[in-house]
Amino acid sequence: MAGQRNSPGSFEAGEVLEQYRRVVHTSGGTVKYADAADYGIGVTQQKVASGSHVAVRFWTHGGSLKIEAAGAIPINEQCYAATNGRIAATGTLMVGTALGAASGAASIIEVIPHVGVATQSSSSSSSSSSSSSSTSSSSSSSSSTSSSSTSSSSSSSSSTSSSSSSSSSTSSSSSSSSSSSSSSSSSSSSSSSSSSLGGG
Repeated sequence: MAGQRNSPGSFEAGEVLEQYRRVVHTSGGTVKYADAADYGIGVTQQKVASGSHVAVRFWTHGGSLKIEAAGAIPINEQCYAATNGRIAATGTLMVGTALGAASGAASIIEVIPHVGVATQSSSSSSSSSSSSSSTSSSSSSSSSTSSSSTSSSSSSSSSTSSSSSSSSSTSSSSSSSSSSSSSSSSSSSSSSSSSSLGGG
């Protein structure tokens, strides 16, 4: 049966854990250090040995949290996930804003967490991808329509051209027939005149 935990929640440590480090919840039910690509569920509140229980202050606890830095971080700057549950001044996964300055590695600073940043970034990316896909489909459709129109236009032009040629041929044939008739008529007239003269 599912249960509920208040913050800080108690979890079994899957490895030796230092105080004020970010942790992830594993499929085995233990907690381990969160890396640079992991947002994690919260921050350890004490140092414990592997197999012992550790208190984890959740990101959703409310208020600020103390987290160990991996290097120098200026005050009021954004903090990013780093290896071994720490935070850094640079990275790809933002976790919060530093309310104090870290002078170097192992410094403990106060941080205001940005809960859900990872999820929001993921949704944004997905939306962008859908938009891109939609644009691509639209372009494809336009291209197809344009192609079809051009093809129809060409066919229409060819038909018109064929009709014109046919008309020209018919016209030429008619002219030829007409010329032929005229020639026959002239020949007949000529013969008639000759006969008349011979008779006289």
